[in-house]
Amino acid sequence: MTDLDDRAEILAPGRTRDIEFAEMAVLGTAITWQHAAEEILSALNREDCFATTGHEAVFAAIRHLAENGRPVQPATVLGRLVEAEQGVWKTGQAGVIIGNLMSHATPLYEEHVATVLRAARQRWTVNGCRAALSIASRPGFDAAGDGELVRKAIDAALDGTTAPDSAVTAADLFMSAVERLESSAPPGQIQFPWAELRRYVPYLRPGQLVTIAARPSLGKSLMAQDLARYVGLRKRIPCVLFTLEQDRDEVMDRLIAAEAGVLLERIIGKDLDAAAWTRIAAAKERFEESRLVIDDTPKATPGHIRTRLRAMARSDPAQLAIIDYLQLMGTPAGAENRQQEVTALVGNLKAIAREFRIPLVMCCQLNRGPEQRHDKRPHLSDARESGSVDNDSDVAILIHREDFYEPESSRAGEADFLVDKNRNGPRGTATVGFQGNYARFVDPQWTPTSSLENR
Repeated sequence: MTDLDDRAEILAPGRTRDIEFAEMAVLGTAITWQHAAEEILSALNREDCFATTGHEAVFAAIRHLAENGRPVQPATVLGRLVEAEQGVWKTGQAGVIIGNLMSHATPLYEEHVATVLRAARQRWTVNGCRAALSIASRPGFDAAGDGELVRKAIDAALDGTTAPDSAVTAADLFMSAVERLESSAPPGQIQFPWAELRRYVPYLRPGQLVTIAARPSLGKSLMAQDLARYVGLRKRIPCVLFTLEQDRDEVMDRLIAAEAGVLLERIIGKDLDAAAWTRIAAAKERFEESRLVIDDTPKATPGHIRTRLRAMARSDPAQLAIIDYLQLMGTPAGAENRQQEVTALVGNLKAIAREFRIPLVMCCQLNRGPEQRHDKRPHLSDARESGSVDNDSDVAILIHREDFYEPESSRAGEADFLVDKNRNGPRGTATVGFQGNYARFVDPQWTPTSSLENR
């Protein structure tokens, strides 16, 4: 009897065919609709959720495509199976199998996902009990050493078999809250790199949705990249930057210009003298030891972001995610208009921040409202296509530069970070220096030496 047969044997009589049908519906739906694939991958986080012969390989192919930013489509799934698998997948039957799965696709796939997960949890539990029984039956059983193996077998089997319970009583939380308040540790480890802004937002807290908003060309991408550079390079905290507007080479040009203090136009034009190369060489170690991941997948979806964060969690869990920017994201299916699409995106990003217990920073483009006002100062209500940005953000920072609208302004080279919303702190304005030639914002008292010592 094979392992797959063994999995089927432990199901209750008469249920095996039901499980097989549910698995076919789940896989067929994932192959047919990209948005469904993202939700299914989020719900079924182990490849051994599938018991029927061949289904595990199909699910592995879907997961591989999603984690590598490739579209989940019939042709790509088939190509991955032919590339990675042997046996039937190397023959002309592979296309027939995929077509059969797709014939079971259904918009009502959630119930089938629940059926597949319930059956998988049953198998994991039974297998864990079998492993524990085998260990406990060994001659010369040692209660200390073998007992630990039994516990590990049961723990491994039960991993993922129960849904997390987010409900807890205040009585249970009180002592942990007191311990947290008494601790000398800071309330978080992610900070903005500008001292002026830290007066209003000392730390970014896990689960927060933070919005950086501005009109085009005012510096929202630059602010996002500055934050990523500070956290990933200077502080060496694992973080991921999803850059939907610029490709990885353009982002790296900006990061090198900002970090090394070399004019961006010289980097882009490859007009580098010996002094510039010396500065770039001095920054080399910080880049080599950085923990910044750059994902330039165009039209990235919430499902793709979840997949990337899960992949990082296996080796170096991200402590911060930055998305540049909201309106360029791939939108969920089913929305009737653009406003509903953007509202759904914001809600998904807020859920991701809560799910992974990290701050998620979201760049957002504003409409033309600021340009129609006398002082040109933006408001959070100017967020394009959605009022949910205002509702769901825990912190919202707007960028304003007088010299963008008046080049001869006495405030040339300055920028205001307007803390328009701050759920856990005061609102206000932080003034920083804008060095567009170096692709960075700096504190007003910035010098090359203070940059290296304090940022």
